[in-house]
Amino acid sequence: MRTAGPSSGSGVVIGWGLVGGRPVVVASHDAAVASGAIGAVFAETVQRAQRIAIDRGHPIVYINDSGGARIHDGIHALHGCGGIFANNVEASRKIPQISLILGPCAGAAAYSPALTDWTIMVKEQGQMFLTGPEIVRAATGEDATADEIGGSGMHTRTSGVAHLEVDDEQAALDAARGILSFLPSHVGGAPALVDPVPARAEAVARLPHVVPDKSSIVFDMHEVLDGVLDDRPRLELSPGHAPSVLTVLAHLDGRPVGIVANQPKARGGILDAKASVKASRFVDFCARYGLPVLTFVDVPGFLPGTVEEGRGVITQGATMLRAYVEAQSPVLTVVVRKAYAEGRRGPRRPARRARRRVPRERRPALPRRRGGHPRRRDRPGGDARPHGAGARRPRPARRGGPRMSATTTATASADIVSNVWKLVTEIGAQVRQGDVLAVLESMKMELPVHAPATGTVAEVLVTEGQIVQEGDPLVVIATADEGPAPV
Repeated sequence: MRTAGPSSGSGVVIGWGLVGGRPVVVASHDAAVASGAIGAVFAETVQRAQRIAIDRGHPIVYINDSGGARIHDGIHALHGCGGIFANNVEASRKIPQISLILGPCAGAAAYSPALTDWTIMVKEQGQMFLTGPEIVRAATGEDATADEIGGSGMHTRTSGVAHLEVDDEQAALDAARGILSFLPSHVGGAPALVDPVPARAEAVARLPHVVPDKSSIVFDMHEVLDGVLDDRPRLELSPGHAPSVLTVLAHLDGRPVGIVANQPKARGGILDAKASVKASRFVDFCARYGLPVLTFVDVPGFLPGTVEEGRGVITQGATMLRAYVEAQSPVLTVVVRKAYAEGRRGPRRPARRARRRVPRERRPALPRRRGGHPRRRDRPGGDARPHGAGARRPRPARRGGPRMSATTTATASADIVSNVWKLVTEIGAQVRQGDVLAVLESMKMELPVHAPATGTVAEVLVTEGQIVQEGDPLVVIATADEGPAPV
């Protein structure tokens, strides 16, 4: 690693070195100097690193730990921040950019990572927010911690601003190396080829039995990928955000590829606004650097309803379609089981695109009766639901003993608008973490609800046939040995 000369007082150190034998530029904030605040000299130094990377075609890694713009530098600090952002945008068309968040990044310091390709945050250490807890409290009255406003959990699972959450700084550096190992040094550069390695023999042998014959039964798409891709380390990006779609960097016959796949194990593999943004961003990135895009489809369609329409699912879905149409790298779509409604991805293009379908007879995914689920008379041990289509049933009175203390309970909640098809637990039952508590039905998919912790079922808050919304509590589990504690 070579540094670009002394930087005492600027709050940042820049340099360049080799990662996997290829040149990489690094710009690292020095939080020991004015908390890493961005001043005029700081900004000039970072821009110098960016120009080196852009002009020479080297990837750049930003190591971030900054309190934002340096107040004492006034307009000069803001002008410098603008120069950094402009270079971020220029670089995004030419070289890979990776941001590591190792500490708090407030205000202007949060914008540059958002303009880079991938952001990696250290758990319980890295934060990104425009305004900190004190300003939030003064402006709105909301009392929230820095982690609640901009911690790694919130950004990697809820907002999608960050893409990987790691345990420590070394893991963050390793993750950055891992991403770079799949990429060329710059747009149009030579692909990072490796020696081909066959897929694991046991995974290949299991392939014919992974996908259930019944289209409503979920399975783990990772098992399909295991039997297709090279037996090399894979890197899943944004695993906790919009988990119904997988975005994975992997190798196929020694060549780096980007994988987009529905994950039936998570919300039935449904598409929604967040999943569309996640997929389109990944497809655009892979196509920019010449990585072929392999799409494994098992989708019941887009999630219908007022919530998704309010989130702009039409625009986000169209953005995903645009990413596939504009992709200049090879695109291959494999329909693993079903591709209903607008969930079909990889639109028809010239002959260089190929699509393979595994033929199976499947029913339409979307309900045909106006207002909600069609009546189902083929349920094991039951008739049609007694409620009108689309009618939300009044929440029943809580069943069970005394309310649990908040510190001794764990609640299993619905993660999608759905119908409670079956309850498989009852008050007082002993359950282990991961046990199935209930089965929900949405878009004709049977979605098991798993116990979030080991303990005793204290409350069952729903009944079979009830319509539940995303986030509604279903079952409360007492995790303390002494059982229910009165409130």
